[in-house]
Amino acid sequence: MGVELGANRLPFGRWIAPSILAGIALIPTVLAGSSSSQGIWEPPEMPSWALMVSLAILLGVYTLIVFEWVHRALAAALGAVVVVCVLHYIGDGPSLGTLVTWIDEETVGLLLGMMIMVSILSETGLFQWAAVKCYALSGGSVWRLVVILCLVTAVFSAFLDNVTTMLLIAPVTISLAKVLRLDPIPILLSEVMFSNIGGAATQIGDPPNIIIGAQLSPTALAGGPL
Repeated sequence: MGVELGANRLPFGRWIAPSILAGIALIPTVLAGSSSSQGIWEPPEMPSWALMVSLAILLGVYTLIVFEWVHRALAAALGAVVVVCVLHYIGDGPSLGTLVTWIDEETVGLLLGMMIMVSILSETGLFQWAAVKCYALSGGSVWRLVVILCLVTAVFSAFLDNVTTMLLIAPVTISLAKVLRLDPIPILLSEVMFSNIGGAATQIGDPPNIIIGAQLSPTALAGGPL
């Protein structure tokens, strides 16, 4: 009976991070709801210490992410909450309506669609098939195999998320390296560099590219003035 009760317990640890994230999200919502700003929000005049505080917040978020003390989403949420709190401390911070306008629905929708597409492609075995084809085209030449793998990684990264592409290409690369009795680390490092190059080649290859492209006008994207 005790075993059955233990087996049916809810995994409370799984809900800790989402619960904390939801609680943190209420802080800027309450502050923004109490804001008296109307119309287009104008940032207040920044004091001399604002730059140092901004740098401290940025370094704090990066520290949380690098050392993995908390989840990346929670670290980013903490940084955003601190920024909103500092803006309200300096002066009349942004209202709730202003915070909503800061959300780029086009970027969020495109990223969601890309994640769904990558998930479907990973189930089809497309990346494994591409790696096997790379080995066949190399004709047994190690250098040719490395070049082909890097080029394939760059092509996939130009249209898909870089991190997900590497997560799917890396296991196959390690398997090929074991078969050929090679050290997979140099090959993986080369693929990472080509993944970044491929991601920077298109507007949808990287989340920063998507955000920048969404903020630019069609004239600027065509080479006109920003």
